[in-house]
Parts: sequence; structure tokens; C-alpha cells
Amino acid sequence: MVNRDYEALLIVRADLTEEEIEKEIDGIVDLIKSEGGTIIEDDRWGKKRLAYLIKKQRYGFYTLLRFTSNSSTPEKINRQLRFNENILKGLIVIFDGSAGRKSADDLRRESERAATKDEKDERVEAVKNEGEDKNV
Repeated sequence: MVNRDYEALLIVRADLTEEEIEKEIDGIVDLIKSEGGTIIEDDRWGKKRLAYLIKKQRYGFYTLLRFTSNSSTPEKINRQLRFNENILKGLIVIFDGSAGRKSADDLRRESERAATKDEKDERVEAVKNEGEDKNV
């Protein structure tokens, strides 16, 4: 199976304690990892006012997860979200970077390019320093 980049937005009940909220989010993260996926970004936005009542709740704790996994993992996450009363909403989409953000592959390529550029810069600097040493 081919791994793809996904993005999941979760809204957890804000009336839970911090530990309970962390437990709910960590449960989803653990599910992703147990399925062989990797977490790219775990961005916890915090408590926000909802646009409309969801399950009689006015506020929710927003979390954005970017991860790489096989195609069966989002189905398993959706199943867990559906039966969890503490999660108000959840949405999982394939991440393609069209919103201007970069995918895991893009980030990896950029870091490789930066490392290669640093190595080249170091070599050029060494050659310059070598030339200066000979002129002195």
C-alpha cells in the first residue's frame, strides 16, 4: 500500500479537563501510529467558539493533525470519531498542499537541498580560506 499525506481536524468538547482533552487527541495519534503512520504536525489551536451549537456545546477544542499513513487508517479514525461522544466533529482529507502549505515530501526535499547547499557553502569557504592562507 502507498502512504499518503492526510490532514485531520478534530473538535473535542471544551468542557472536559485538559487531561481528558489530551487523552482524546492522544488516542487518535496512537491509532495513527499503531497503523504504521507518522505524525507530521500536531497543532493544537485551543478552545474556540463554535459557529453553531454542536451536541449542545457552544465551544470546542480544535486540533489539526497532519500525518502520513496507508489508505485504511482514515476509515478507522472516522469509525472511532463517530462513536466517541467527547469528539464533536472530525474531518479527514487528503493533504495535497494546495492551500499553500507544504507536504511531508516537500519538507524533506527542502531540508535535503538546504543540507546540500550548506555543504557546498562550507567547501567554497574552505577553498577561499585556503587561498587566503597561501597569500599571507
